Amino acid sequence: MLLKGSIYILTFAVFLIAGVHNLNTDNQNELWKNSTVEINPIKLKIALIRDCRDRRDSLFLRRISYPRSIQIPGSMELNASGIVRKQLPKDWNIETEITVDMPFLGLVKVPCEECTFKNICNEEILEKCKQFLKKNPKSGITCNCDLNRGAHQLPKLDIPLTLPNVKNPARAQMINNYSKNKGSVIKIETILKSAEDNKRFGCFNAIFVVQ
Repeated sequence: MLLKGSIYILTFAVFLIAGVHNLNTDNQNELWKNSTVEINPIKLKIALIRDCRDRRDSLFLRRISYPRSIQIPGSMELNASGIVRKQLPKDWNIETEITVDMPFLGLVKVPCEECTFKNICNEEILEKCKQFLKKNPKSGITCNCDLNRGAHQLPKLDIPLTLPNVKNPARAQMINNYSKNKGSVIKIETILKSAEDNKRFGCFNAIFVVQ
């Protein structure tokens, strides 16, 4: 669930880059209300996915395998195992910071309200997990977030990666232009916190390069 959530956040990264230049007047919103623009497919090289290696954390990766590159839309096969040093909280919050290093433009921090998730271990998510287990009884996962101390193996996952249509044509055009900047580096840091006291217990870093 952790890594899957982190990868899903990647799908926001490219089209949120344009949020720095968000056009938001009443007239423009009226014109864009009933229109959508498709985002062009994007190819990314996966340079790195790992935990943050911080002693404060209770959750660490032990092994992880992933493809060298991905295309969105497309899919990504992921296989990983981890170590839990201390029992995890029953409910989690996820906070993500995205920065993009673009050729000639330098480092840009991307505002990403959509990348903050509260109370992710809710009944709706747990019910989806139970439905997944019915279809995949040999997956080896359990539908709870408060994992016990010890080693845990994540089953091999085939994660669908999609980019939604964007109703703002100007933003969509900017996104498509940014996605053509080969060599741009997208850095994602995902911090996991307890929903009860907001105390950090895990962190992951991912680095992708636009191809």
